[in-house]
Amino acid sequence: MKRHITPYNTVIVIGILLAGLLGFTLYQLYRQSYTARDRVIVDHVAELHRILTQIDGSCEIIAIRRNHSSIDFLQVAKFAGTEIGPLQLRYPEKWHGPYLEQNPTVQEIPYELVKTRDGFVIAPGTGVMLSNGKIMGKDIVLNETTDIDLYMNEVVGLEFESRPLVMKLSLAHTVVRPKPSALEMSND
Repeated sequence: MKRHITPYNTVIVIGILLAGLLGFTLYQLYRQSYTARDRVIVDHVAELHRILTQIDGSCEIIAIRRNHSSIDFLQVAKFAGTEIGPLQLRYPEKWHGPYLEQNPTVQEIPYELVKTRDGFVIAPGTGVMLSNGKIMGKDIVLNETTDIDLYMNEVVGLEFESRPLVMKLSLAHTVVRPKPSALEMSND
């Protein structure tokens, strides 16, 4: 007995192949959108690092007032006083803003300055989901006790294609005072 492929069977096979191809294409687009997001984060963090280093060079950042604050002040042209956002400046008259037309965001969340054990870092804001599925502030929590070097790899989550998603901010003029130990506080 000889089997014949009917036009109906051909349509079904072609339909299944096209559905599989469409599914694979949509999956690849979904995956690429996540990796594209991390590429944007890497670029934004590097740009913010450059700008904040430039501000420190001209205005001398002498203090960062909060341990966790949004970077949402770089579009400001002029301001009064010595403070802008969380930054306290020695020479505010040397502010050359605006440094950006718009403050960068990812998933509509601004980047943050976060104090860690080793100083301040520039990081994606709380609530940002990275391409590895980890969420900043939930799965990756940065605070003054965090050893940022432990997070700087792709497995834990703060590196993408060997580039950092978080950058340490080395400020030449800022004195980061460690919290006094319990022994030092009892001697006071």
